[in-house]
Amino acid sequence: MHSSRLKIITLSTIWLMLLLPAATRAGNRLVLATLDWEPYIGRQMKDQGFLAVIIRQAFQRSGVDVKIEFHQWSRVVGLAKKGRVDGYFPEYYAPRIKDYAEFSAPIPAGPVGFFSLKTAGIRYTRLEELKKYRIGIVKGYVNASEFDAADFLDKHGVKDDLSNLKLLLAGRVNLMVADKYVGFHLLKKHMPDRASEVEFLPTILEPKDIFVCISTKIKKTGYFLKAFNRGLAQMTADGTLGRLLPKFQ
Repeated sequence: MHSSRLKIITLSTIWLMLLLPAATRAGNRLVLATLDWEPYIGRQMKDQGFLAVIIRQAFQRSGVDVKIEFHQWSRVVGLAKKGRVDGYFPEYYAPRIKDYAEFSAPIPAGPVGFFSLKTAGIRYTRLEELKKYRIGIVKGYVNASEFDAADFLDKHGVKDDLSNLKLLLAGRVNLMVADKYVGFHLLKKHMPDRASEVEFLPTILEPKDIFVCISTKIKKTGYFLKAFNRGLAQMTADGTLGRLLPKFQ
């Protein structure tokens, strides 16, 4: 092969590589699993929701490209446990998750507590006072440490928050546990004519942050955590995070 042709081929290859995103050139791509959890994240939302925008931008600042897959929550966690995805979100902190994943720096979220019908007039100061009620939860969710450990409560597990809202309005559960903003968003979107019947109890279970969890089954757990945390810190410092968080925060 003539040296001139070799130079042309080499230059063309270099040019094509430069056209590729930095993350693709470096092989810095990770797959994160999630669920539809509006108003935080959703496949039908603009840009898949503000949480997806925050996470993508945080990783991109460190040259990492993110692919997001949507599944039912139980499958999301199962994939992470087996290392079939690189990580998942949004997760609440719980020590048991460290058996299979590491937590990122926190992202602000809404409080977790109980929704009930206004006509029920339920109020409490201690969880023991709720023994007589049937409480709707989502299978596999971390809720709040004290509540999750309260085996004396009557908890009824379903696949998602919307299912619990329907049970609440049908009188089949007395309370349901959810993020405050998720519950009100679902009411407004799916049953606006009945939204005024439901309240979020003033005594919350826990104030919350949410996290990206990176599986410890993969080789680059620490690398991806550092990349995300560095990007999120930059976004906090330059005001990007504050601009992306919705007003309900």
